[in-house]
Amino acid sequence: MKKLFKGLGLGLLALALVVGVGAGSANAAITVAVNAITETGALTITAVGAINLTATTDVVVPANVGVTFGTGEKIEGDSTDLTVTSGGAINLTAVTDVVVPANVGVTFGTGEKIEGDSTDLTVTSGGAINLTAVTDVVIPADVGITFGTGEKIEGDSTDLTVTSGGAINLTAVTDVVVPANVGVTFGTGEKIEGDNTSITVTSGALINLTSTTGVVVTDDLSLTNGALTYADTGSQDEACTVDGGVTLDLSTGNFFSVDMVDNTACVVTFASGKVGGIYVLEVINGGGTTGDFPTFASTTNQAVTPKAVCNAGGGTSDALADKATILLMARTASDVQILSCASNIGA
Repeated sequence: MKKLFKGLGLGLLALALVVGVGAGSANAAITVAVNAITETGALTITAVGAINLTATTDVVVPANVGVTFGTGEKIEGDSTDLTVTSGGAINLTAVTDVVVPANVGVTFGTGEKIEGDSTDLTVTSGGAINLTAVTDVVIPADVGITFGTGEKIEGDSTDLTVTSGGAINLTAVTDVVVPANVGVTFGTGEKIEGDNTSITVTSGALINLTSTTGVVVTDDLSLTNGALTYADTGSQDEACTVDGGVTLDLSTGNFFSVDMVDNTACVVTFASGKVGGIYVLEVINGGGTTGDFPTFASTTNQAVTPKAVCNAGGGTSDALADKATILLMARTASDVQILSCASNIGA
């Protein structure tokens, strides 16, 4: 092996070999102080212990020349990028931290990257980001997950808050399950809660059921300390003149009033009723002298006249206070049947 030692100044060669062998010592320490080592072939340095490179500045490995460990691992640079090649895993076993500087990221393949700016950490993915924890993915208290700019999920170790800039859509394939004895509260006064047997709807005021078709109750409907009120007002006719008539559109409500206005021959026609629907018809006499009961245009399901049902005595209305309230059930859209009647006409 040819060794060339180049010095500074006059080009003197300097080679200092210091061999310290103690009495009976089996090992030796060799220190070589040189300016350069040049070898035209391979250079082999063998040591029975460590090889310490104690340069006062840098240990420079030229571009496109690597340092190989065994046969599968290599570190090499091209004056721009540093490439670390491993035949297996690359283990970073730092005692404290592995520090990546701000605004420099760790890229996985070509589409995924993790980068921080000393404030925010950005995880970029060309597709999905899969968190495949064996137990939990823990988000600390009072730190939320924000979707876009208007939606956020955050907890404080007690309550979980879901914030949305618009609607919150629960698009479960089967059910959205709320456990027993846990309710859904609306504001501060309204609540829906179940106990695996009964469901309780609590309201600080009214409970409005505004169905576009109907509200169907299966089995019994019980009223405790309350009343069932027909609060809706349908068609009302104030001009049932002699030999006249009125048409009541039952689709407009459930309470109707017909004023006989002293008429004794008024015909009521029903339309657009809901089969099985319950309606209230109030008959009044706005004239206060000789008014009587109306008759129904269709008598298919009500052959007996309203007068015969409400006023078996056959009297006529002769006062403004005379009134009859008739409870009806629609058998068809245009046929009704009287269920009951309360009247003071003819009294």
